[in-house]
Amino acid sequence: MELGGLLGDGARWALTVVFALAAAEKAETLIHRAAAWHPVMLARGRWRRHATALIGGSFIADVAVAAALVFRPVWGALLGAVLLGVYSLAARGVHGTNGGDDCRCLWKVLKTRTWRGLLVRNLALLSLAGLATVGPRTASLEGMAVGGLLLVGVAVLTRLADHAPSERLRVEARAMRLGSEARSREGAD
Repeated sequence: MELGGLLGDGARWALTVVFALAAAEKAETLIHRAAAWHPVMLARGRWRRHATALIGGSFIADVAVAAALVFRPVWGALLGAVLLGVYSLAARGVHGTNGGDDCRCLWKVLKTRTWRGLLVRNLALLSLAGLATVGPRTASLEGMAVGGLLLVGVAVLTRLADHAPSERLRVEARAMRLGSEARSREGAD
């Protein structure tokens, strides 16, 4: 198999794992009846009323994308790209609202702690979706192995983005500012 085909097949399997992990995380949330406490629902207060239905619909969408990636890779990659965009928009306030808590995404395998990390991770996954659309329609063991390596690459990029110096400095500056404000209030009392 040529390099382009191998990368496309690897991207397909990497995305299959990603959406299977996303479905597993949502299934666990539903089983434990914790949909209203999911970080996305906490960040989007109005959504909490419909949290179980939203998480349930998201679970079904994740399973459908994972299955499509196996049986109809191009359709699965296209649907996966759309879902990644929707999920990115939905998660837009998670990290700020929860004070740096992780997004609990993908069953904590590719979780993020910052908006920058989430954005980098999802852009990397969108790139994989693009690769998967041009990959071969048949599966290969080599492609599955490349998919594993691609996931490691996404994890490394996410980690680097989450721990970028500018992001750390911003968080530390905010903590110092809050501490300074608290000390000044104590002095005023």
